[in-house]
Amino acid sequence: MKMRTLTLALVAVAGLGLVPLALAQSPMQVHETRVTSMKDIGGNLRTINESQKEVANHAKIVAAATVIQNHAKNIPSWFPPGTDMAAVANGGKNHAKVEIWANKAEFDGAAKGLETVSADMIRIAAGTDNNAVQEQFKKFGPACGACHSKFRAPLQ
Repeated sequence: MKMRTLTLALVAVAGLGLVPLALAQSPMQVHETRVTSMKDIGGNLRTINESQKEVANHAKIVAAATVIQNHAKNIPSWFPPGTDMAAVANGGKNHAKVEIWANKAEFDGAAKGLETVSADMIRIAAGTDNNAVQEQFKKFGPACGACHSKFRAPLQ
């Protein structure tokens, strides 16, 4: 009974934004949240890629980059301790390497890099310079790679 009360209290406090919601979720729930959100980042990157060719659709790019920026701000909270590949049943198609927690500051910095690249894209795409949009789009690869190359394992 005490555990249920504690869980309900954490959910209530998390709902108020006082503690990260991840604290009130199981490792599998945290994993599912980040998988869904990472897929959303990928989908919005595809939107930017398609929209930045030739004459860019600036409004569509701003909208997609805004979604990516908002997700990037949340990436560190999607990786609380205990949600690595070993913690989720059958790995849960989980790519999270233990290096995330061993080098948390570096991981969080890489997420901040994606946030910055996205913010810059929002600013640039708000203008009319198609070449600048295309040049900025090239920065997403390295920004994503900063996490994926060191902190993400291939599926086994």
